[in-house]
Amino acid sequence: MLTILDNRSLTLTKGTLRLCGGGLHVSCSHPKGTTALRAFLDTRLHSCGGYPERFFDDHDRRKRSPHIYRYAERFCADYSVEKQILVVDDKNELLHLMRRVLEDEQYQVYILQEGRDAFSRVKAQLPDLLILDLRLGDISGQDILKQLKDDPVTADIPIIVYTAAVLEAEEVIRLIESDADRYQRVHVVQKPFELESLLELVKRTLEDPVDSL
Repeated sequence: MLTILDNRSLTLTKGTLRLCGGGLHVSCSHPKGTTALRAFLDTRLHSCGGYPERFFDDHDRRKRSPHIYRYAERFCADYSVEKQILVVDDKNELLHLMRRVLEDEQYQVYILQEGRDAFSRVKAQLPDLLILDLRLGDISGQDILKQLKDDPVTADIPIIVYTAAVLEAEEVIRLIESDADRYQRVHVVQKPFELESLLELVKRTLEDPVDSL
C-alpha cells in the first residue's frame, strides 16, 4: 500500500504502473491524502524492487518520461514485493501448517484444498510458485502438472510437487527427465521431508531466474 499526498505524485505513480503493464485503484480519505493500491497484471517480477527489468532497460521510454523513471527508481528503493505462493493439498492440517511456515518467511501464501480447482486458480492468480501435493482426493496431481505445462500462460510457473509414494515420485522424476525443457522448473520432494529443506528449496527456486535453468 502506498500513500500519496499530492496530485503530482499520483500522476507519476499512474504513469509508472501503466508503463509496467499494471493498473491502479484509488480511494480518498480526507484529510489523510490519497491511497494508491498497486495491482500489477504481470506477476512475473524480478529482483529490482518489484518492477520488471525490461521497464528500466527501455532507454527510449526513459528519454520520453525521465521524471517517471526517477520516481520509479526512488520508489523501488524502498519497496519490496512479497513472493506469492499457492499451496494445493487436500489435507487441511498440512495445508495450514505450510501456510504458517511460509508466512513466517515473509511469503504471501494462498491455500487451496480442492484439487479440481487448481488449474483455473493458478491460471487466474499466476503465483510465483506452486507447491502441489500429487496425491489429491478428487484429481491426480500429475494431471494438474501436465495441464499447467500444456498452457503457455502457466507453463513457466515453477512447481514443487511432493508425495509419500516412492513409485509416484519416481514416475514424476522420469517424466521430468523425458522432457527436461518442458519440466525444467519442476522439483520433486519425497515425504516425509524436513521443513527447513523445503524452505531452502522454495528460496532457491524463487531466486533462480528462468534463463539460468
